[in-house]
Amino acid sequence: MPHNGSSLSEVTQNLGTAAAELAEDALNHAVSSAQGSAGGFPPFTIVLQRDGARELTRFIAAPDLTVARSSLAAVDPAAVCVTLAWDGYLTSDGRRTEAAFIEAYELGRPAGVGR
Repeated sequence: MPHNGSSLSEVTQNLGTAAAELAEDALNHAVSSAQGSAGGFPPFTIVLQRDGARELTRFIAAPDLTVARSSLAAVDPAAVCVTLAWDGYLTSDGRRTEAAFIEAYELGRPAGVGR
């Protein structure tokens, strides 16, 4: 979630507590994965199950997000929430900077959040 002046709580207001925490954890994982890596990080998903178990999947062989998005479309309906993270660039005021993008969805809610 590139910082655009919004607080994390403002960005995640459409999510419940568990999903908002998962989004923050995904962002922290993305940032730590990107630090010290000239090539950034591969897309990854995190799925939170009702029992609290988390499943992290990295998509090293398919960095275009298609496979990652397909995996989330087929997620177990017993899951509570999911995130998708990828490395990219953000252009603002004519300046291009590296960014970590996070999408978070809570199953059963009509919309997720992405930044």
